[in-house]
Amino acid sequence: MKKIDKEYYEILKQVDYKKLERTLRDSFERQVFYEEKELLIKMLTVAYILLEAQDSKIELKDKDFNSFVNLLDTPAKIKETLQYYANDDVVWMISKNFLDVFQNDELISFILFNDPSNSRRFNYIHTSPEGILKLSLKLLDIKDTDNVLELNSGLGNLGVLTFLDNQKLKFKGVEADTISEHIAILKFSLISDEIIFENTDISNYKIDKEVNKIFINFPFNELPTERYSRFSSDKKFSEWEFTKLLLDKIREGTKVVSIVRENTLSIRQNKNTLKEFIEEGLIETVISLPSGIFQGIGFKVALVIFSKGNKKIKLIDATDLYVVEKKNNIISDENIQKILKLLHEDSKKTISKNIQDIEDNDYNLDVTENIQENYQTKEGVPLKTVIKNITRGSQIRLSELEELKSDKPTPFIYLTLTNINDGIIELNNNEQYLTMIPEKLEKYCIKNNSFLIPKIGTPPYKLAIAQVNDDIKILPNGNFFIIELDESKINPWYLVAFFTSDLGVEYLKYRYKGNIISHLSISDLEKIVIPLYELEEQNKIAQKYIETIDEIKKLKEKLEEKKISLKGIFK
Repeated sequence: MKKIDKEYYEILKQVDYKKLERTLRDSFERQVFYEEKELLIKMLTVAYILLEAQDSKIELKDKDFNSFVNLLDTPAKIKETLQYYANDDVVWMISKNFLDVFQNDELISFILFNDPSNSRRFNYIHTSPEGILKLSLKLLDIKDTDNVLELNSGLGNLGVLTFLDNQKLKFKGVEADTISEHIAILKFSLISDEIIFENTDISNYKIDKEVNKIFINFPFNELPTERYSRFSSDKKFSEWEFTKLLLDKIREGTKVVSIVRENTLSIRQNKNTLKEFIEEGLIETVISLPSGIFQGIGFKVALVIFSKGNKKIKLIDATDLYVVEKKNNIISDENIQKILKLLHEDSKKTISKNIQDIEDNDYNLDVTENIQENYQTKEGVPLKTVIKNITRGSQIRLSELEELKSDKPTPFIYLTLTNINDGIIELNNNEQYLTMIPEKLEKYCIKNNSFLIPKIGTPPYKLAIAQVNDDIKILPNGNFFIIELDESKINPWYLVAFFTSDLGVEYLKYRYKGNIISHLSISDLEKIVIPLYELEEQNKIAQKYIETIDEIKKLKEKLEEKKISLKGIFK
């Protein structure tokens, strides 16, 4: 069978194999129940058998599997892998049933690109997105003479990408999970007959002295029990502990890239581990990646470049360098080039810190916090210093809220994020009226001139200044923080003008955290350093903001009038 080159590989990405996948899945599910991981390798085995049979024009009808495999001109490792699963009568029966039903391109595409990370069915199979793998290869700066090792090689995707780019270098993938290793073998055999994957415990793996580039593909999307079973030790290794174990074994000049959970860059529980890495000069670069890059995990990740003898650490914010494809966040080739450019330039997205500065900052490697602290205004003050009081909105139960709702206008209003648009609080929805506000909830009611900011959200943020008359009471829901400001120090309208500006939005983006849902904590909000002008200058800015809001209100009223007039055009 002819091997795949890079050009053909890119063409195969456009081949739709979904019908093939559905057909095989349905065929297996009608026969017997398999766990999802086992089902995947069974389907891939069938696809591989069909590919070999169709490519070599071998008839399957009157053959058993052993006579078929003896006809194949493939490496022994491939035959062993097929034998491991095709001894199942169901696999062989389905293979016979679908000979010449699907095109070879469909079969190859299914074997290469069936990515469990994009499916809830296979949520716990270890694999990493192609964008992260491509970026990691670029960060390793691989040359023809390099010897590359991937630990936790999963489904072999990095090996495929590496070999397609450069067949001169040496590469090996080490994987503890047998099924994952077998999938990698089948996949890689479409590229080369040289089998470069080894099934073994990674914690005790002896690294060849010639290895000088290493990628650690930590299996975050596996269940914890499966993740820890990769190590022969009883110790439950974190990504940092495993990396430290590895770095103690490598020679000088070796570069390592690893995926880490972003929160481990700053959490107190990891401080001693970070301290050790930082003081020993083992960290070269930290790159904060976009949210949602890994499907099915609820936290953000970062890439860390490790090497020895570092006096400085480069921190890079790449959180906005992604594209959306089929509702998934993807790091594209163009995004990768932009990230690589940030490695060699200074901008608002990067900062280089010497070891002493990081030690003075309590060993905190959180990228966004370090960068924001570097470029935000030096003449500002922490927001906390101008706050009199900050509370979260009421967390009233839905059943209780339903009982309080009124179908007529009342002085009691329940406020949600949907009521805030373009900096304006819109209270024209009858569903927001309440018959009363219970005494126990009155402490949550908004005071006049309070600054409202959402607890969860993405830009543009729903920010507003509440104008509350004495004859009404507004009860905000739990998605708000309500900030009562010290108006002897700051004009509330000046503050909302700042946070609505491009600079203010950037400050907020660094403080909203989370992978699937971005949320803001009171402590992070209070830390934001804001520019604090003299009150006279603040008042000028505030007045311009108020005037603009008033103009927007008038335009909205005119828009509503025009919408109503549309209904009367046809008579």
